[in-house]
Amino acid sequence: MEVKSKFKSKGFWLTVVAALVFGIIFYSIGVSSAKVTLEEKKVDYNQLVKAIEGKEGSLASIKEDIRQAESDLTAVQGEIKEQESAYAEAKKVIENRSALEAEVAKIQSDLGAKQTEIQNLENTIESKKGELAGIEGQIREKKEAPKQLPAGHFVVGRDIAEGRYKVVPVGEGSNFVVYSAGGELKVNTILGSWGVKEYVFFASEGDEIQSEAPTRFVPVE
Repeated sequence: MEVKSKFKSKGFWLTVVAALVFGIIFYSIGVSSAKVTLEEKKVDYNQLVKAIEGKEGSLASIKEDIRQAESDLTAVQGEIKEQESAYAEAKKVIENRSALEAEVAKIQSDLGAKQTEIQNLENTIESKKGELAGIEGQIREKKEAPKQLPAGHFVVGRDIAEGRYKVVPVGEGSNFVVYSAGGELKVNTILGSWGVKEYVFFASEGDEIQSEAPTRFVPVE
């Protein structure tokens, strides 16, 4: 009887209703507390896990980018060191080249001075030879190369140039005869051991030379 009276009592039902209300309230609070704010949006646990996985993937990609960038940086630094080494070598070559060019320029300058000195000495020697030849009555040879003719008949202006020559025999020698263009006898001598060692004459245009042996013609002044 006492138990039935409790279920019928107003206080009992108020207590039950209050318990249900509080239970619903606490359940709502629990569900609400199971969600968090992510980028200003409410997400549940599964969404949070997916978001974390996405961030971890982005982090891994960023780490890989950093690793690749560091590898590229190391390679570039190595290239820079190689270029610096090559630059240093090139600089040494340029410096050595400048020193060598300066040395070569000095040598060339000294050589030019020596060549000038040699030329002056040669001119002095030639001048003294000329003075000596004049004093001793000698014939002064020109710097032109002598011309050698074999035995035979030759014409001045065709076989040999006009000019003054010293004629010397090649070998034992032989008769040496020269006729003018008009047929007059200008030279009639014997060159060699049976005659004279050398003979000086002026060969004019059109003269005819006759020699029975090879002869060398030395230009003289």
